[in-house]
Amino acid sequence: MRGVVLLLTVLLLASPSALSQTAGDKLVVPGTRIGNWTVDLAIADLVHRNGPATSIAGSKEWTPNGDLRPREPIFYRWEPLYFAAATEDKQRVEFLTVFSEFGRTSPPDYRTDKGIGFRAAQAEVTKTYGNPTAQPIPGPEWTTLIYNEIGLGFRFQGTQMRNIFVFRPGSGGTIWRL
Repeated sequence: MRGVVLLLTVLLLASPSALSQTAGDKLVVPGTRIGNWTVDLAIADLVHRNGPATSIAGSKEWTPNGDLRPREPIFYRWEPLYFAAATEDKQRVEFLTVFSEFGRTSPPDYRTDKGIGFRAAQAEVTKTYGNPTAQPIPGPEWTTLIYNEIGLGFRFQGTQMRNIFVFRPGSGGTIWRL
């Protein structure tokens, strides 16, 4: 019996899900998570894990082209982690995002489960994921690609990817102006 318990413990520790969520995890799983942060966590859970947010702002201060729905989400940003979460009620996460800001040294090394990261061009994203479900209102320099059915989005400033978004599959229309 002790051997069976030991074997089960070893198998559990070696399972892909356990290995894929390490402390330095940079994997983006559409509709589910960015690294160790999942869309099912509450804002309080993120604060507990990451410490106080570096900044908290409404979407008017944070979105470049007003492509979000008019409900004015609140963004909790942890700038040293290149991570933010949006909420409407300061409790439930609406979406997660990792970002690369202009002028920063190098973009964070987050990648989707299909290998798309911040160095990918827009053409590479559409080659990998197909045509987006929607492209919200583009700004003069901004393009957003939303893959609503899988809960994944990308925002580009010119040719440079600036955001990777993860949200609950099918909820893109409640977040962006699609």
